[in-house]
Amino acid sequence: MSLTVYLKRFKIIKSKAERVIRLEFRGQKKTSATILDHDELITVNQTFVWHITTPIDKGELLTITLVEKQRFVASRVVGKYRLGLQVVVDDGMIPITDSLVDDDNQPVPVLLGFKDETE
Repeated sequence: MSLTVYLKRFKIIKSKAERVIRLEFRGQKKTSATILDHDELITVNQTFVWHITTPIDKGELLTITLVEKQRFVASRVVGKYRLGLQVVVDDGMIPITDSLVDDDNQPVPVLLGFKDETE
């Protein structure tokens, strides 16, 4: 059994910073390749797979974090998206387009598009 995340694209304000996406599930973290695209619409097209041996519980979350890295400045978390995985387990697959939120749970002007599925 596995959890697969197809990360498709982000729509974000233009910036010259490099970006990476961090995904976390059950304490296991995965990081995308560095995204050098400085346009407003960033195409990622990367797949992340977690092989799981026990069923997904109702309260488990998948966390997606968008981070900007600049040369002489510390990395900055642009926003996060948290998805309760029970819906994915019930439906098998779910395409999502939604906004990210900051640490205060306020929406940030970033739009995320991805697809989650369990096998």
